[in-house]
Amino acid sequence: MKRYNTSIKKLMEAQKEYDLISKEKAIFISDWNAELERITYPSIGIGKNLNDKNTIGNYYYWTDELNYKSHFQQCYQELFQTELSSENFLIGSNGSSSTMLSLMALKELGVNKILAFTPIYFSAIRLFELLDYQMYRFDLDIRNDFRINIELLEMEIVRNNIEAVFITDPIFSSGIEISESIYDQINNLSRKYNIWIVIDYIYGGMNWESSNFIISNKIPHITNTFSNYIVIESIAKRLFVNGIKTSIVFSTSQIIKKISRLSIYTVGSMCCLQLNMLKNIYYVENAHIINGLIEKNVHQASRRFNRILSLTKGKNCIISSCNCSYFFLMGIPYQYQIDDIGYAVNILKQIGVLTVPHSRYLMTNNQYYIFRVNLLINEQDLFLGLTKLLDLI
Repeated sequence: MKRYNTSIKKLMEAQKEYDLISKEKAIFISDWNAELERITYPSIGIGKNLNDKNTIGNYYYWTDELNYKSHFQQCYQELFQTELSSENFLIGSNGSSSTMLSLMALKELGVNKILAFTPIYFSAIRLFELLDYQMYRFDLDIRNDFRINIELLEMEIVRNNIEAVFITDPIFSSGIEISESIYDQINNLSRKYNIWIVIDYIYGGMNWESSNFIISNKIPHITNTFSNYIVIESIAKRLFVNGIKTSIVFSTSQIIKKISRLSIYTVGSMCCLQLNMLKNIYYVENAHIINGLIEKNVHQASRRFNRILSLTKGKNCIISSCNCSYFFLMGIPYQYQIDDIGYAVNILKQIGVLTVPHSRYLMTNNQYYIFRVNLLINEQDLFLGLTKLLDLI
């Protein structure tokens, strides 16, 4: 498989140098964290029982001998008024390890050829490489809002004898969701050609028009209608808690059993803090608190994005048509030809704004330098950084 350069080490080193020389921090407009003051968790008892020796002394494997899955199962069934078998989901420590184990499980079934929708998270690219997958690209274009052409997708599946499709929803960092109707068409292809559908839904479940942010309505739709599927989601991302992660994997009982077994001797156990938070988040009595926290953040992201649309009106830039999550993609015209990391470094040195080029995630454009923007960084920094970038045009 072709090796892709996903490293941003040079860029991060340039940031440290800039901060040192200028004696002020660069505006990290592509940051992966939310503003710290936004992360508050009243009344859900994250730290409860951490001093209990019976709690901190135990192993908590993904195999769930201590039945902590029951909290999620009860919450799911309460929200959707439908049963969820414990054989069709498990709780893992984070999205990356869940993705790795899902790909390992498929490898055990003999899956080798995988078609990945791009842009895609850089760690997935590395996992394909480490697990010796033959990766094929299905490139989506920001200029038509990442529209998925089903006829073209089928042609690629047939031409390359594809055995699995890897989808990131929303399209990575674009803030654009994949509709249920598109999923149904992809599922038809899955049945027709007996292929697996793997969905990285880590940043999913945050549609700006939604009222339910605990568990997305897409989850029961997929689990009830798809045959060969793996969906990986994480409420930690919806809550913007990058330091205390958990993930939920939905799949067939066959895959869930494989992941459970593989997890024991690869990623080991989870810590009690992770599971204590998860139990409190998925208690039905706490649902309104958790939902309110996420709703506040996504509505803030929506309001800020609408302001940005006004700010950029008439400017020679491209912006993804956001409808969810808290990232969007922006492109400004190249002033000169240089590799994207070098271009990002030059922007940093020139105006003190740090951007992560989306070529790291296998997305390039000949005319525009494309990068992601985090809508939940400090508001003053967000708009100052965008203004400086627009002044370059």
